[in-house]
Amino acid sequence: TDNGPKITKAIKGVLKDDYNYDSTLYRSFTQCLFIEDEGDIVFYKNKHGIAARRLQE
Repeated sequence: TDNGPKITKAIKGVLKDDYNYDSTLYRSFTQCLFIEDEGDIVFYKNKHGIAARRLQE
């Protein structure tokens, strides 16, 4: 079961105006799984081996 919404509601109640949503940590944890160990410039890649960003040519 997903308790995220319940937990978020409880935290918002405690923090009130100090609550600030930022998806960066969750996105990094779920989408950036590994880095190639070759090359001068490397990027995080997802579970399919696809980099989220690419160098402009």
